Amino acid sequence: MRRSNLLGDLRSLGEKAQAFGWLVVHRYTDNDKSASKENVVRDDFEQLVVDLSAGHTPEGYPIHGVMADNDDRLYRRPGGWERYLRAFTAHERRVYWDSNGVQDLYAEGFEIKGLVGVAMSLAETRKKQRRSRNSHRYRSPQRTALDVVPHPAQAARRDRARPLPARHGQGKTGVRPCVQTPPGR
Repeated sequence: MRRSNLLGDLRSLGEKAQAFGWLVVHRYTDNDKSASKENVVRDDFEQLVVDLSAGHTPEGYPIHGVMADNDDRLYRRPGGWERYLRAFTAHERRVYWDSNGVQDLYAEGFEIKGLVGVAMSLAETRKKQRRSRNSHRYRSPQRTALDVVPHPAQAARRDRARPLPARHGQGKTGVRPCVQTPPGR
């Protein structure tokens, strides 16, 4: 996230907190750290979990709630959601606000609702990764004929649309194979 966007988001959250009559006592941000990758340590998320469990910030201010500009930026993996929820509900009557408004994390079934959100987020992340990987592969100068193999129906339509020029001794069109065999096979 660009710094200008982050500052705007933080300012917006501060204004929303003020409108509710809430006081922001600490800001946790993990810029440029993916919540969807397992091996990434997000220092501020880890500190948030510790502080929620303890009930106060490192400076000693009590934590009565959490505001998140977007919940899927807070947690994207089931383990993160479970740890966050356990820490949040360690103390009673806390308030949680995200882009959907005030949420009751203590409500019956909210844990399942959160896990469904995590599953949707994981699926979206995997789709983005796949699209990115395919895009990089397609643009790679080392791409071979086997990197992109069309579906037989697509290949047949393509062949009808663009026939090869006839070779000596053939009819009007040449033969176009669907999958080319790499050299040396």
